[in-house]
Amino acid sequence: MMVTYSQNKKDEGDASTIDIISNLPECIKEIILVNLPIKEAVRTCILSKDWRRTWSKVQYLYINVGNEGSKLENTIKFIDQVLNLHNGNVTTLELSGVKPSEVDFERWMVKLSRMQIGKLILKLDCERNPMSRRSCQVTGHCAMKLPHGFSGFKLLHSLHFLGTCKINETDMAKLISSCPLLEDLFLDGFNYCALKIHALNLKKIWILGSFGDLYLQTPKLLKVFIAIMYYKKKVVIGSNLIQALSSISHIQTLTIYCQCPDPLIGSLKAKFPPILGNLIRLEIFLQPSSSPQLTFALLLFQNSPRLQAISLLLQPLQFPSISSTYEQLESSQPGLFPSLRYIHIKPAPGIDCSIAFAKFILKNAPALERLTIWENVQDSEASKLHELSATAEIVFNKHFSISSWY
Repeated sequence: MMVTYSQNKKDEGDASTIDIISNLPECIKEIILVNLPIKEAVRTCILSKDWRRTWSKVQYLYINVGNEGSKLENTIKFIDQVLNLHNGNVTTLELSGVKPSEVDFERWMVKLSRMQIGKLILKLDCERNPMSRRSCQVTGHCAMKLPHGFSGFKLLHSLHFLGTCKINETDMAKLISSCPLLEDLFLDGFNYCALKIHALNLKKIWILGSFGDLYLQTPKLLKVFIAIMYYKKKVVIGSNLIQALSSISHIQTLTIYCQCPDPLIGSLKAKFPPILGNLIRLEIFLQPSSSPQLTFALLLFQNSPRLQAISLLLQPLQFPSISSTYEQLESSQPGLFPSLRYIHIKPAPGIDCSIAFAKFILKNAPALERLTIWENVQDSEASKLHELSATAEIVFNKHFSISSWY
């Protein structure tokens, strides 16, 4: 009798505990669900209508199944469950670590487009289907298509698209243009003949890939990172890069890296864009042994009169021609940096012209406050630099740290 009574008390206690948790305020239950492993959160919602109702209001969904070790079929079903259980607004949704088929991708894009998402992060690899004509390209990337009748993301303000699962360039242009409120765009690893971006509210863009042409219709763009690798099928990278810069002459921050053969850069002076009058910060990856690339950098400096901060990363192309670098710097227009206050110079191993750049900057930047060189410099060279400026602080650091920049 005592045992039975004790057991009943225990059951009543368990039920009471369950009721207490289920009756917590919605905001607390949301925090619990967000901090549970995603699979446990989904199981909880499947078993309880109350928790399922809470799940539909969760603002942050991070679906990362890369380390689950489950069969692909089970993973796909699980993601379907996650998306189907949620029908409310989402501040941030990240989907990563999965290999969808074309059918899976199209189904998810339809579902996602019906959700009111603020920030969408897609880090997808592809399930390589040898029977599919458009499953994989020679590049190793898989080509997907947007679903028929795709209407876009009407409330999306941030889109990050990474991984080996790609959509073709026509659909990418359609995806971007169908996000009217888009302000932040991050594209990594895309290989296109032409990348067209029409986004009237875009303020920040990061593009890393291999493509021939770049077309930008982005009147509100302020911050740009462009890394263009050599696209072998096109021969107009240089001139089109100039054209792209012409269309974003109002930007404030620019990071640019262009890895392409010298002949493709062409006649820069005839094609260079108008004054970049609002540009205040520039980070440029430069191969100083490439005369056209050095000319490109000097023209950027010349056309950016309000530059206040420069990060100059010197990269080797071939054996550096130090004498030609000196000659080209010395022959450039004097007084290139009337507003420059800070500059960082980071040479790669084998680059010996950082001192030449430092001297050039000190002679042409009357408002300079600090110059930082990330390498060991001989005392004799250091003293010569100090003689060139009575006001600028000159710092030599052995160990490079990107967090120390500005």
